[in-house]
Amino acid sequence: MSKFFFYPFLSKSKDWILLSEEETKHLMANRIKIGEKITLWNGRGFLLEARLEAYHGKRAKAKIEENWAGKNVNPACRTGFQLFQALLKSTSRTDWLVEKATEIGVSCIYFFPTMHSLKKTISKSNLKRWRRIALSACKQSGHPFLPRIGFLKDIKKVAHKLESTVGTKLIADPQTQKTLSEYLKHSHPNTKNKQKNLLFLVGPEGDFSKSEKESFAKMGCIPVLLSRTVLRSETAAIFGLAVIKSHFEDMYAHEICYQNSGL
Repeated sequence: MSKFFFYPFLSKSKDWILLSEEETKHLMANRIKIGEKITLWNGRGFLLEARLEAYHGKRAKAKIEENWAGKNVNPACRTGFQLFQALLKSTSRTDWLVEKATEIGVSCIYFFPTMHSLKKTISKSNLKRWRRIALSACKQSGHPFLPRIGFLKDIKKVAHKLESTVGTKLIADPQTQKTLSEYLKHSHPNTKNKQKNLLFLVGPEGDFSKSEKESFAKMGCIPVLLSRTVLRSETAAIFGLAVIKSHFEDMYAHEICYQNSGL
């Protein structure tokens, strides 16, 4: 059963809303009856409790009852760890990657081609599908922030995005010695005024080229080892994101997480 239903235009001033046809189908699939409470969500951590009032044709009408205002959101979910992922050859594996990365809680996923990438571009239809997959994964997992998914057409675009984003920049590198977990434990700040943004780069199967690694190093990217075994590109991404999420969860373990929200 879906944990909440998507409505991107939530506002404190609204008394009632009409859900989209797609979300109405989800309500009906979950057998939500007139008069039952539902949770509305805008994809940016804002949650509202509402009551289903009626089905108007293909759209459901809901009355706003309580403003949660994100007070139940796990602080670790507010941290911005982003995935910069070299394009995968397989679309189905990319689908899986988007789903699992969203469940873990990544805030952004940027795909880009590299020298060793077999695929060099992606279609708009693929981006739309991955955004739908991310939306579904958020609702299934209860993660309150819908990740941004984009395509950077070349290394120059990647460089611009990296340089314009404040945060710690890490790159998966099987040739380095320090592991990701060691770096996070000993080098990443863990105080109240910690730098929350963390950017994580993963290369294609075959790894980044030497020149690409040199370019990323000039941008301040720190190489980290993920595993002593050889991982597929999509496995490496999920492995790294899980370690990063665990690190943030540990930092916020003493703070109040979700309260009776089922998230």
